[in-house]
Amino acid sequence: MDQKLLEISQALSDKQRLRLFKIIVEESALCNLEYDDKPYRGNCASFLVEKLDLSMSTLSHHIKLLEQADLIKRIRKGRWEHFFPNYEELDEIIKLIEQIKSLQKIKIELHMTHTASAKFKDDTFEELTSLLENHEFKRIHLTKRQHSYVAYLQHQQDKENTFILIFNPQTKIITLNVQTQGPKKNDEKHVKELNILIEKYLPTIADKMLVLDDIV
Repeated sequence: MDQKLLEISQALSDKQRLRLFKIIVEESALCNLEYDDKPYRGNCASFLVEKLDLSMSTLSHHIKLLEQADLIKRIRKGRWEHFFPNYEELDEIIKLIEQIKSLQKIKIELHMTHTASAKFKDDTFEELTSLLENHEFKRIHLTKRQHSYVAYLQHQQDKENTFILIFNPQTKIITLNVQTQGPKKNDEKHVKELNILIEKYLPTIADKMLVLDDIV
C-alpha cells in the first residue's frame, strides 16, 4: 500500500496531470459506452488535448503515468479511446483518508497509578512488560520519553485499545493509560485484568531484585 500511495502521489504531483485527472473524472460522468448509441467523447484523447491545450505527446506522457498509478483506465469503443477513473483504486485511497481522519479521534484516558519499589528500575520495567506478555498482553513498543519509560501493549483479543504503561524512575510511579480510537469504549475487563497483573508482579520483581543484591 505504501508503494501504491507513492505512485499516486507522484502521478498527481504535476499541476497539468492533476488537472487532466480532474477533467477525466468530470467528463467521464457523461460518457456511457454501454447504452449510448453515440457515446459522449469529452473523455477521449483528441478532446482532452483541446481542453488542456497540450500536444498529443505530452498528453500521452501524462496518461501513461496516471495509468501506471492505476488512477485511470482506457476503454476502446470503435476507433475512439475513452478514459475513465479507476473507481476501485479510488476506494482504497478513500479508505486510507478515512483511516487518517479516525486517528484524530484517538482518546487517551488515565485509569490507574501503581507505586513501585525503590528497587524498581528501567530494566525491571522491561521485565514487567515481558511478564505481561505471558498473559496475552503483547508488547508492541518500548521506548524512553522525557526521562520516563513507555510501553505500548495490546491484548490478543482486543485490537481496538492500546494500553500504555509509563514508568517514572524518579517517583517510582507506573501509570496505566488506555488509548482508544473513535467512539469505541475501553474494554474494562482487560483494564482490570492488567491492573491485577501489575499489582501481582510488582512485589515479585522487587523481591527478585533484593535477592540479586544479596548475591552481589
